[in-house]
Amino acid sequence: MKKTILVVDDQAPTRRFLRSVLEREGYRVIEAEDDASAWNAVRNQEVPICLAMIDVNLPRLKGRHVANNLRSFGPLPVVFMTGDSVPNLIAEGSLEEGAPLLEKPFTVSGLMEAINRVLKEEALPVQTSFHFGL
Repeated sequence: MKKTILVVDDQAPTRRFLRSVLEREGYRVIEAEDDASAWNAVRNQEVPICLAMIDVNLPRLKGRHVANNLRSFGPLPVVFMTGDSVPNLIAEGSLEEGAPLLEKPFTVSGLMEAINRVLKEEALPVQTSFHFGL
């Protein structure tokens, strides 16, 4: 059975890119554009979600809060994604220091390395986040 990854990002091109790459790598992908659609996806899922990839700056709730809400269903590894200044996000409380983070833009190899490390419970601290281009 394929492992399922939830992609939460308000930008459709980012979701499509991630879906394309992850499906090619053998994952099943569920897309969500905001906190409400992410909540519904997890609540209505018949198979477990092995990982959530969540944009830090979503329109209503910040990615950190979305992750916390989704974890009310149980443990859920998360890789946060951002194209914003990491120190600013930490200072304003949008991102916890040491949270697994993939900085946009990133490469396919950077994406897969981040997913593999988090799924192996080797969380990526912010200090070693990836800086790759598309």
